[in-house]
Amino acid sequence: MYLLVLFSPLISFILSLLAGRYVGKNGVIILCISGMLFSFLGSIYIYYEVCLVGSICLLNLYKWADLGMINIEITFYFDVIVSIMLLMVSFISLLVHIYSIEYMSHDPSFIDF
Repeated sequence: MYLLVLFSPLISFILSLLAGRYVGKNGVIILCISGMLFSFLGSIYIYYEVCLVGSICLLNLYKWADLGMINIEITFYFDVIVSIMLLMVSFISLLVHIYSIEYMSHDPSFIDF
């Protein structure tokens, strides 16, 4: 779930980019807001789990290189600072999305936005 919180805005962007012409203006709005809302709600859960419960999460995705004594791994580390920043950034991004939808509502190329 941790990675889904990070990549849900990207997934909603790709879906709205590919299906924007088919779902129309309201469909793009629903896709974008639901991706950001899921990211914000997931970051609330991560904040609860990491800061309040005290469970630091370390996700090892894969080992990129293993050269004897040098091991290079792709890893996500969720601690208190990361969870607070994730909460703040996802909340501000959700507010910016809501504002920009209202601001761009009269633009004829809204789907491209």
